Order: sequence, then structure tokens, then C-alpha cells
Amino acid sequence: MNTAEMVQAACKAIEDLELADAEEDAEYYRALVADEAFGAACYRCENTGIYAQREDATDADSAALEALECSVHQHAQRVKEELDEWRRAPD
Repeated sequence: MNTAEMVQAACKAIEDLELADAEEDAEYYRALVADEAFGAACYRCENTGIYAQREDATDADSAALEALECSVHQHAQRVKEELDEWRRAPD
């Protein structure tokens, strides 16, 4: 996985997992896309989703997808909290 694939997966996950919020500013989304852990989780989630939709997918595949989607949401929350802390920090 390269950086471009992680960025593409991050952008897709923001849309697909409904992480976009009209009240958030662009800085938050730039921080999400730039966060390596978020991008990696999104990349793995995207690839697991492709496999989990196959006919021969198992219940474990579906469970793995759910866990990865949860991980993506948790990474997004972490980035939001870090950005909020940075904004509140005194100059």
C-alpha cells in the first residue's frame, strides 16, 4: 500500500462511512486524510469490504469488516480530539 492508495481509501471512507459533517471545517478532513493510521485502517477496511461481499465470504469476513469500520470511526474520533486539543493550546 502506498500513500496515494491510503489517501484515496481515506477519502472514500469519509464518504462511505458517513464521516462527513457539514459543520466540520476543511482542516479536520485534511487532518484525517493526512493521518497515516486513519489511512491504513481505511485501506484495510476497503479491501476487506471487497472480500466480504463475495459469495464465498464467511461470517468471520463480515465480522472483520464491522471491526475495521469501527476502527475507522475510532481513528476519526482520535484525529478530531487531537485537532481540538491543538486548537485549544495556547500560542
